[in-house]
Amino acid sequence: MSILEECAASLITLLPAIWQRYRGIYNGIEMPRQQLGLLFKIAHESGQPVSYYSELMNIPKSNITVASNHLVKMGFVDRTFSESDRRLILLNITEKGTEAIKIYKRQIRESMMVQLSEYDESELKRMNELIEELKALMQKGK
Repeated sequence: MSILEECAASLITLLPAIWQRYRGIYNGIEMPRQQLGLLFKIAHESGQPVSYYSELMNIPKSNITVASNHLVKMGFVDRTFSESDRRLILLNITEKGTEAIKIYKRQIRESMMVQLSEYDESELKRMNELIEELKALMQKGK
């Protein structure tokens, strides 16, 4: 097996292992994960059409529309028409949405810290080093 094949196989097993271990970090959040994910994406890249988020998240446009409708009702997102193409509806984060993101990030971070508290300091340092190295490598490929 080549190193390329080994790396692909390792990533395939790593991602589900991370999800399995830390999936409970969202338990205290009173919002479906799809809506939460969309809110985070809109906060990160506001002002894009539904089709953009659909492709980015690999979710059908109809699901993005339903999720964005809920976010609009909560006041976290608003819709505007594109100035260059009035047929395009753009999703934008609101001030209330930005505040909600801060709260959700804090809740997720606190939950993650509870999960991570099972490790000793040397394990946490090593894990952090590995994560930083992996992030740097992943960003190199952009």
